Amino acid sequence: FSDYAYYNTSRVALDNYCRSIAIKYAKKNVRVNNVSPGFITSESADEESTVNKFYLNWIKEHVPMARGGTAEEIAKVIAFLASDDAS
Repeated sequence: FSDYAYYNTSRVALDNYCRSIAIKYAKKNVRVNNVSPGFITSESADEESTVNKFYLNWIKEHVPMARGGTAEEIAKVIAFLASDDAS
């Protein structure tokens, strides 16, 4: 799991960077969004690796819907955030 330290650190860094940029440009009516989903179901996520088995079991026990998100769900969120309806 040590490889995930870099990934998790970069996610937090991007979140804070976007928050700072959003504050900086808010008065100019510039919206800044950061989409940072959790576990997303994909072909590679369904592989029989130890890491994937761990996450799939964790999700079943801790996520109310007992599943990961999908690329389609994330795409819909991004499309909404990019639209005028989100302002």
